[in-house]
Amino acid sequence: MVRFARRLRGARERAGLTLRQLAAAAGYARSTLSLAESGSRLPGWAVTEAYVRACGQRDLSRWRGWWEAADEAGPAPQHSPVPSGPQLLPADVRGLVGRAGALRALDTAAPVVTVSGPAGVGKTALAVHWAHRRGERFPDGRLYVNLRGFSGGEPMPPDEALRILLDALGAPPRQQQASLDALASSYRGLVAGKRLVVVLDNARDAAQVRPLLPGTDTVRTLVTSRNQLTGLSVTDGAQPLALTALSDADGRALLAARLTGAELPPDPPSGGPAGGASFGVRPAGGASFGVRPAGDASFGVRPAGGASFAGRLTGADAEAVDTIVRRCAGLPLALSIVAARARQTGHPLAGLASELAEGDHVLEPLTAGDAATDLRTVFSWSYAGLGRAAAKLFRMLSLCAGPDVPEAAAAALAGTDLTRCRRELAELVDASLLETPAPRRYVLHDLLRAYAKGLVCENEDEETRRAAVSRMLDHWLATALAADRLLRPERDPMPLARLGPEISPFADRDEATAWLDAELRSLLAAVEQAAAEGYDAHAFQLVWALNSYLRRRGHWPEWARSWQLARAAAQRLGHPAAQGLALRGLAHMSSVNGRPQEALAALREAAELYRRAGDLTGEAQTCLQLCTIDSEYGDPEVALDHARRAEKLFEAAGHRRGAASAMNFAGWILAQLGRHREAAELCARSVELHHTLGAQHEEALALDSLGHALSHLGEHEEAIACCRRSAALHRELGNRVQEAGALDSLGDAHAAAGAADEAHRAWRAAYDTLRELEHPQADMVKAKLSHHDPPAAIGPL
Repeated sequence: MVRFARRLRGARERAGLTLRQLAAAAGYARSTLSLAESGSRLPGWAVTEAYVRACGQRDLSRWRGWWEAADEAGPAPQHSPVPSGPQLLPADVRGLVGRAGALRALDTAAPVVTVSGPAGVGKTALAVHWAHRRGERFPDGRLYVNLRGFSGGEPMPPDEALRILLDALGAPPRQQQASLDALASSYRGLVAGKRLVVVLDNARDAAQVRPLLPGTDTVRTLVTSRNQLTGLSVTDGAQPLALTALSDADGRALLAARLTGAELPPDPPSGGPAGGASFGVRPAGGASFGVRPAGDASFGVRPAGGASFAGRLTGADAEAVDTIVRRCAGLPLALSIVAARARQTGHPLAGLASELAEGDHVLEPLTAGDAATDLRTVFSWSYAGLGRAAAKLFRMLSLCAGPDVPEAAAAALAGTDLTRCRRELAELVDASLLETPAPRRYVLHDLLRAYAKGLVCENEDEETRRAAVSRMLDHWLATALAADRLLRPERDPMPLARLGPEISPFADRDEATAWLDAELRSLLAAVEQAAAEGYDAHAFQLVWALNSYLRRRGHWPEWARSWQLARAAAQRLGHPAAQGLALRGLAHMSSVNGRPQEALAALREAAELYRRAGDLTGEAQTCLQLCTIDSEYGDPEVALDHARRAEKLFEAAGHRRGAASAMNFAGWILAQLGRHREAAELCARSVELHHTLGAQHEEALALDSLGHALSHLGEHEEAIACCRRSAALHRELGNRVQEAGALDSLGDAHAAAGAADEAHRAWRAAYDTLRELEHPQADMVKAKLSHHDPPAAIGPL
């Protein structure tokens, strides 16, 4: 006993457990063992919560999520009560994860439930598992019929299904030879008052199912289908339950369960039981399987031939698991196929992940040797039920590279009007071939996209495919250009001849900005697709249309990447002015990131391209950018020469707005040289000209420069007023970067006037915006803040 006490004390100390925690763990273990021996599941949440609290854990929500996921596995099958009535259910499914919410919904659902979702999402597994799990509720029997709605052949007629059910219920043979109506009547009479669960699996449509509904509340009917079966909800009161793909965490848990053969819930949350304690989970065969806390999980799997498969979920294997889960799109069937291959072959997970990562060939490894587990075949059964137009739209949707597809882009791909396209999209959603994460937006998950991509290559020639992509890019470009017109109405024309139609879908600037915010990921994907697939004019013009928005919103990485793609496209097109514009965009990014020599090289190349093309406006705009870099990193006198040359070039081109901008640049440089009165006069003229021309963006920039000059002349009230007007104009335009710059100047003006608190508030507002946008100049503003004591109301950074 003394030796045992010493060993127990040593184990407790190594685990880092207090005596209270050890007692709680022992109590929890006793409860778990007792419940397991009686055929129950995990201890209730109240018992588990007490254990978690005793172990010093505070994040109960994460532990509650783990407990619910673990509870999904249900009791060990050998302890489940067996009803006395007919038993037609297939075997229960091991390793069901990620369906705690769905199982709870079934517990309290209406007498008839339709479980819908895409192929391979686990509809049958859920329905069968629930029927096994709640078998004690249905002592009169658990029935199952595969209606073969999506099995490659003809769906089972309702009368045949009724005969199977009647036979299972012991109906005499003569009763099974009647008409459909008579069979349905006999079935309803036979089940009246009985407590049954009936799984009608793989239904094609509502018409196939309706005669099989029992018409009594004592019978629970679960109908699974790839179609949504909305008609059953409308006319028969069926409760819809839509299954979606598993989350990444649940996908990893399912993969673990299939690899180990265990009924494995997701790992406990990080910071699990104190001292590294493990929960015992019952795997196949009743042996004990220890689930270790996150960071120490390992799989030991014995593949065919007796070799040992082992892999720790760290490093390359953890990355491989993430790749597998992602490429399998959260579909349980796909994950199960990968796990089966891993167990049969003993191949490392990294090798399987590499196979799945090969672009459009992701479906190649996802076959297990028969039709029911070949994803292409499984998907084909849904595709075969589509109408001709919907089938073509499904194929065409694979050509869109974005994360999702708005209905307008789908209509452009299909070359049809919105009304007709909406009908076809609704058909695809009803067939669970599309998802709708938001109104009028559609998602084709990766495996279905790969399947559709194969179909579009088989059914449409290259000319048809390229015409569809061109229509879609035309849609994105026309809408983006319409938005840009509202953001920068005074902007110079594009250097390339415009592609596609001109439209005006937005009422005002706010509506245009909201559309750009919502569609940014899709627009950037369209740029990437256009550049990769040879639509160079589309690629360049899309970047041009997005330029003002990306700069104003501070999307710096996206802005730089876009101009890199635009430059390559312009080079392939051999268009000097387009190349010059792309070089200027890249130069601006280099300058912002503190690489002046790189920026200067790009601008010199751009200026030469414009000179060769005889483009006076482009050359003048390049001079203004050279002026900016020389004023910040080089010689202000050289910068002033650039500004004056730009003004002459603009005047020669008849470009009044450009000439006014050059005045502002010259005024800013004169202020740097200490010639503040000259600077104020030039900047005031620039403000007046821009206001007359309605160029709000340039007017706001000139106001900022004017405020700077007036502040140095001691005209503090006027300087502060100019900076405030500049910030307000930029805010109205949605230009967050320039608004922050104007607030920084406002802070300088307040500081020069001796108003320290107001200066600090303005600088703080500027700093907060620049930090949020990850702008390099945030550090410069922060330095100003650090040299001034903040007012008590603001507090430290």
